[in-house]
Amino acid sequence: VNFGSEDGYHVNGLLKNNYFKRALAFEINKYGQEQIKKNSLLNNLSDKIKIFNEANFNEIKNNLTPEQLEKTLFLVDIEGNEFEIFNETNSDTFKKSFLIIENHNFLAEQKLVDKFFECMNKNFNLEIINNGSRNPYVIPEINNFDDDERWLLVSEGRKQNMNWLIFTPKNR
Repeated sequence: VNFGSEDGYHVNGLLKNNYFKRALAFEINKYGQEQIKKNSLLNNLSDKIKIFNEANFNEIKNNLTPEQLEKTLFLVDIEGNEFEIFNETNSDTFKKSFLIIENHNFLAEQKLVDKFFECMNKNFNLEIINNGSRNPYVIPEINNFDDDERWLLVSEGRKQNMNWLIFTPKNR
């Protein structure tokens, strides 16, 4: 399940490389939804991907059984909305799944962030993966670029240092 699928890079790549059998892609942007569809057609994966609009747990409940949810990976990049959607109300649905969530805590109210971590701590072990260093000098294709161009190519344009939250179920 990919909340914040953008152009489908992750769902298509993971299916194409046989990591998963099928995917649910949630992307609020209509253009992004079209790109997911185009990319899935180009990769002969359209029968394995269902595309939805905004991330929600109603569609998850309608498309996955509790047994399937125990084998489900949620890949989440929804710009701070993770703190609203992963809550006590929805926790029974995702509590046995695996989650990789890009942490946008600086985009949400601290009270909501604290509540999120309190909820997640009940059912999950947490590992935090911080951004690593980037070295544009090891990419031979850009050797002839000047320093500014090289560094722009490896920049994600982040407003601050980011990290990923890896949640693994405690009770399986």
